[in-house]
Amino acid sequence: MDVTMAETSGEYSAEHFVCHEIIWGEGWMSQGGEDEVASVVQGLDLSGKTVLDIGSGLGGPSVALAANHNPGQVISIDIQAEQSALAQKLATRRGVTERITYQVVEPGPFPFEGASFDVVFSVGVFLQIHTKQSLYDDIYRVLKPGGTAMIGLYATYSTMFLWYRFRSILGGSLSKAESDRWMNNNTEGEWQTEGRQNHWTKTYSKPEFTEMMARAGFDKVQMKQTPQQIKTIPLLGKVVRALLPAAVGDLRVGPFGGMLVATSIKI
Repeated sequence: MDVTMAETSGEYSAEHFVCHEIIWGEGWMSQGGEDEVASVVQGLDLSGKTVLDIGSGLGGPSVALAANHNPGQVISIDIQAEQSALAQKLATRRGVTERITYQVVEPGPFPFEGASFDVVFSVGVFLQIHTKQSLYDDIYRVLKPGGTAMIGLYATYSTMFLWYRFRSILGGSLSKAESDRWMNNNTEGEWQTEGRQNHWTKTYSKPEFTEMMARAGFDKVQMKQTPQQIKTIPLLGKVVRALLPAAVGDLRVGPFGGMLVATSIKI
């Protein structure tokens, strides 16, 4: 795996972290929260399982797994020490440190032996990684036979990203390449800090995502799209957040959400 999570090193500042938590809640760097984690792992018994969480972020996903789904151990990795430290603090506040180990990793293949994990989990992280295929290959390597991969990527046919495409066309980006460049530079709009731009946001259809998983060796990939939170619907969401109770904005409809989640068992 020549280029993986290394590409995001130093991407986020302390100001960026604060902006994310104001928008999405304590411990979260993207929409969804604990309800989305529960939706992703629905039907999978994590009791006693060893879970690899790729991309610690601010700790929301790993803490949700440890607090609500009874794993044996969660190993949560990130390339940015500041994020791992903040995630550790959240785990301490939630009282789940005995079930989570946070680890800062170096660029390259995961620092784990093959067949080390029962479950590999990652949602809302891979948009930051340019060469995704090599990452799937390494996920397959570290999974035990019979282990489950649960990976989320952004969905092309979703309310959020169809809106971004439409806005790019209004701005004069008529070709797909121009639209891609526009979207890459604008997908972190509200919480963008210090003029940072994310050049690697890419969305996927179900067939495209399935093909990448299959190339890594995964068979019988199950694909689902997350529900859409009302507060994140373009235009309507801003009105809801401004005028209605938070509980209304948290309601989910769909499946039109921005995330495709692939689930597959290593044979």
